[in-house]
Amino acid sequence: MEEETLRKILQVLNDMNAKLDKLDDLLSITKMGQKNSIEATKAELFSKSKLRRDVYRLCDGRHTVSEIAEALGKSISLVSQAMSQLQSAGLIAEERVGKTRYYERVI
Repeated sequence: MEEETLRKILQVLNDMNAKLDKLDDLLSITKMGQKNSIEATKAELFSKSKLRRDVYRLCDGRHTVSEIAEALGKSISLVSQAMSQLQSAGLIAEERVGKTRYYERVI
């Protein structure tokens, strides 16, 4: 009886391992699709606006809108609008510290 139980346990474990391998394959495919989607989003956003591309490039650390606007020689409202579009696309993130908002690249 113990030998039969061990065989059944081994079979269940082998089945689980096969399912985990399939899940790993699906995860890899999903990650590739997400990466392609992100790259397509970036290409579309940047091809339509040099300002968005420049703002994204400057979000290489924690920066405020005013710091980025000053570096680009653009108005705060114009840079803020570009940052909002990049944030909506999931390319940059905002962190609030007190009243100050810092932005940096996510991807």
